Amino acid sequence: MKKLLTILFAVALGLSLSAQVPDYVPTEGLVAWYPLDGDLTNELNLDESSLLIRGSFVPGQANDAAGAFSANSWAEIHPLIGTTETLTLHL
Repeated sequence: MKKLLTILFAVALGLSLSAQVPDYVPTEGLVAWYPLDGDLTNELNLDESSLLIRGSFVPGQANDAAGAFSANSWAEIHPLIGTTETLTLHL
């Protein structure tokens, strides 16, 4: 019985700690959400990883922003495998 309660507690805790997209972001058709709050984590799908190459995080209007100071700076976003849809980037 203790094991069952421990497992249920762990599952409940895990569900409450998962990242969520803020209410003000429309999620219909949304495939990724990068809030740029100090890292490049996709809050919609935590299994994806991204890298900021030769850039840095700088103070932004809300939290941080990704700063690229030269042509050799970029953000490498995990590819959306199998996507044939048109993608739009909103800044």
